[in-house]
Amino acid sequence: MRSYSLLLAVVLTAALCTAGCEEGGVAGVREVIIFNPLPSPYRGLVMLNVSFLDGEAFNDTLRVWGNGSQLPVQLLNCSYYPSGYYRSCRVMFPVAVPGMEAVRYRLTYYSAPLRVNFSWAGLRVSRENLTITGVNATGAYPLNLTNALVIKGPGYTAVFDNRTLIHLELEGLAGNMVFFDWPFAGFALLRGGRIIASGYDLSKCRVRLLLNGSLIASVEQVCEGGGARLRQIFTFSGLAPIIRVHSSLEPPGPGLLYYPLLRL
Repeated sequence: MRSYSLLLAVVLTAALCTAGCEEGGVAGVREVIIFNPLPSPYRGLVMLNVSFLDGEAFNDTLRVWGNGSQLPVQLLNCSYYPSGYYRSCRVMFPVAVPGMEAVRYRLTYYSAPLRVNFSWAGLRVSRENLTITGVNATGAYPLNLTNALVIKGPGYTAVFDNRTLIHLELEGLAGNMVFFDWPFAGFALLRGGRIIASGYDLSKCRVRLLLNGSLIASVEQVCEGGGARLRQIFTFSGLAPIIRVHSSLEPPGPGLLYYPLLRL
């Protein structure tokens, strides 16, 4: 995955609210100029740290605009004044910046409630009781799940039980992928040419939701066994059918050769 360094320049202006918020409210506007210093275009997410005075930005009034259209946003690590107004927040939103060019965006906020809410169908994260169909070498079989973690994104659905990713369905592809007795990423630990531990030795696994949002959601899976500890972070995109998996392994001791295996 390529990474880009983006330079953000922020200018604050303010104007009286004329429509969309309660009478007496004040609208604030922050002009955000995003410059891409690389020759390649960048299409993806950016995060902007913003802070406010008490009484300046009412809860649930932050909006981002680009090319005259409202963009989907995800708020992270927000803090509040005792009055309930935003103190600070990290705002995540999608951008498209050509190489060696700058693009202007607008962050707006209001000191009073908004009459109109903006809804955007991105990721949907829920807990559900459901039955899915698993497929293995012997055929299809039902799996009854209780309080399963279900993440639905553009073109895919992922289902976790309390141990692992158990079902991954991609739209437009026949069948599905079921993981029941083995984590998504396997491994083999070698010493003297012999396998001393593998993914099959991971007998204790647990899953927890790290981040729940409409643009990005992430799930952590930690498995232990055979003296090894495997930690995997699944990151789900709400903009495209993209799922990224970051795996890290803590071996039981030094002098071991690690051989990764990715089960697809």
